[in-house]
Amino acid sequence: MKIRKASKKDLKEIAEILRIELSKKPYYEKWSDKTASEKIKNYFKDFLYVAEFEDNIVGFTAFRFYSWDAGFWGWIDELLISNNFRNKGVGDILLKKAEEVLKQNKVENVSLLFHRGFSKYNLFTKNDFKQGDYTYLVKKLK
Repeated sequence: MKIRKASKKDLKEIAEILRIELSKKPYYEKWSDKTASEKIKNYFKDFLYVAEFEDNIVGFTAFRFYSWDAGFWGWIDELLISNNFRNKGVGDILLKKAEEVLKQNKVENVSLLFHRGFSKYNLFTKNDFKQGDYTYLVKKLK
């Protein structure tokens, strides 16, 4: 397993992982090739890393950091793994890479958001993520 910074030539493979994995339970999101590619293109502005196995991309993470009152705060936008590579440590490796890069940029805290109906909870808690002080609220605009 190789972890590396994504390049523009990886766009199609990364977008395909996003499109396929987010169409499944619990998300059921409908991404086209075009909308998935547009979303991934935005991640190139910050940090985008891929997990590669035998020259195929099997997962990726997208993350960034921003200024906060007491320094820099990290945010993990995406951490998606192809179905055949789940529960094989790929998520752990990508998460550690994100943490390493964020620490190099003097980030002291990192947050993320995920669907509570998904098994990523175990991945994050075993990597020392804890429930924070903030509450996520949603309002549907009609």
